[in-house]
Amino acid sequence: PKPKTKAMAKKNLEARNPSPPLPSPSPAELATTSGMSATAAKLIQMALAESNNCDIPAASTSPPPASIGDTHHHGRPLTAAEKKKSSRDRNREHARCTRLRKKAYVNKLKELVDGLHAERSEDARMRRVAVQHLAEIQELRRKVVHTFLGYHAGYEKDARRWETILERDFWLKQPVTPYRSFRRCEI
Repeated sequence: PKPKTKAMAKKNLEARNPSPPLPSPSPAELATTSGMSATAAKLIQMALAESNNCDIPAASTSPPPASIGDTHHHGRPLTAAEKKKSSRDRNREHARCTRLRKKAYVNKLKELVDGLHAERSEDARMRRVAVQHLAEIQELRRKVVHTFLGYHAGYEKDARRWETILERDFWLKQPVTPYRSFRRCEI
């Protein structure tokens, strides 16, 4: 049978030959255009890909919808009521599949958000540890310099005390300054 309108003909053609999904951008392209990390972009792309799979459980109670091309049922043409019922069943199944896809997509996004929160928390913790370690090193250096200047100003002669803060091959060469005079051998 020939479709009555162009819209019906187009609908029949789409049902028989579904169009392939549009190509999605790669994680690197998505990351560069949106300003997010490549890991986040990849996770979002995976969530989108998985949400397009409509997994309908096998224990579905609704009967499978009739295909659009069915014009006869048990050897006779479909009545208007049967066509309406078939259309409602298809719509119901499509809506159910859409809800399942949306639910899967939202769950994947929630997992993504949780993962990114954990990653951000770990990064913040590592930064805090690094800053604390740097502060400890600076404090230790400050103490060594303070001790060194104290020993130097007090003309400390005990080598064991000097060895606690300096290595054996340490050499101190002070610059010539206008406010201090040096012997020729010290320059």
